[in-house]
Amino acid sequence: MSKEGKHHYIPIFYLKQWAGKDGRLCEYSNPYDRVRVRNVHPGGTGFVHGLYSVPGLPPDASQYVERTQMQHFDNEAAIALRALLDQKLGDPNLSWEVKIWWAAFLYGLVLRTPEYVAKLQERITKPFIADRIRLERDGTPSAKQPEIPLRAPIAAVEMLPEMFKSKELIQGINKMDWYTLHMSGQKHSLLTSDRPIIMSNGLARPTDFLIIPISPTTLFVAANSPKIEKRLKDMDIDKLVVAVNDRVAKQAVDYVYGIDNSHLLFVSRRLGKRLKSTPLG
Repeated sequence: MSKEGKHHYIPIFYLKQWAGKDGRLCEYSNPYDRVRVRNVHPGGTGFVHGLYSVPGLPPDASQYVERTQMQHFDNEAAIALRALLDQKLGDPNLSWEVKIWWAAFLYGLVLRTPEYVAKLQERITKPFIADRIRLERDGTPSAKQPEIPLRAPIAAVEMLPEMFKSKELIQGINKMDWYTLHMSGQKHSLLTSDRPIIMSNGLARPTDFLIIPISPTTLFVAANSPKIEKRLKDMDIDKLVVAVNDRVAKQAVDYVYGIDNSHLLFVSRRLGKRLKSTPLG
């Protein structure tokens, strides 16, 4: 087991909403072309060992992004989630600080995935690799030329916390109308996954929206038009649950989560489709 620890790209506090009385939720995965289920504690899934470790630093120091930045974000977002779950149907009357943390959490879910971290690191590193190749080809630089570093001066994970706080994105999400949709009487519960955000292609247009399940019976919705809210409220509740579950399952990369294994056939037909979940992927 890695000494770098479990770094959760799907936060534990979020997955806990699907846990039963025994503290476990149902994890659907597809490691061998066949969907399997297992009951697991939220801390035992949705992680990569050392995902947010900073390479090149001593073992203790290399964990500073995870231990200070990521955990702080999750602690604040957990408070925001509780406030949203406690709201009745309608526009949540949340403090500005809570709204900022929740908006940062939503954007963070897009950025903190293993795939995005790898892409970001590649973008940062590529110019330095090119310079190193040129240096080896052209020879040692003169005394007047600075030494080209062996790697990028910053790791991708060190950039994540500031990226989460993107003023443009947070302001865009906060300008939208927010509300929670609590459900009851539906045939099935809501699923979530390792890519749980359902999003239109942007946030600026009048028709744009963002939806995420925040419990087996609750949706969080941010939308630029009251027509989105009305459309969701007017939908047959069972059709709405199926539509949301269909999307979060098809978007999943590795995991879909539910309160039990009753969705096995449903998930088996969708997990692995890897639909693009947001404009960033």
